[in-house]
Amino acid sequence: MDEDLKAVALWVPPAGEHTAWQEYTGNTMLSKTEFDDRMTAMISELQSQNLIVIKVNWTVSRMMDELAAAGLENTVDNRAAVIAGYTGEDDED
Repeated sequence: MDEDLKAVALWVPPAGEHTAWQEYTGNTMLSKTEFDDRMTAMISELQSQNLIVIKVNWTVSRMMDELAAAGLENTVDNRAAVIAGYTGEDDED
């Protein structure tokens, strides 16, 4: 693992977006429960390595917009790239 890595950003769509997430990502093999279980396990593992986990709660529509703004196609690597660049500073929360 990169010794300089201090934080990891993960896309965690809102609860009501699981079906839309499945369609958009093409990952129809994970039920909502399986997705949640895997996400929880991944977060626990990352935290056990003293990493800060940033949950990016974007809707599928927001992810589509972010990829389009970056001129990127919908791929696993490109979704990870836009999430990795997320700072939260432009959100209106």
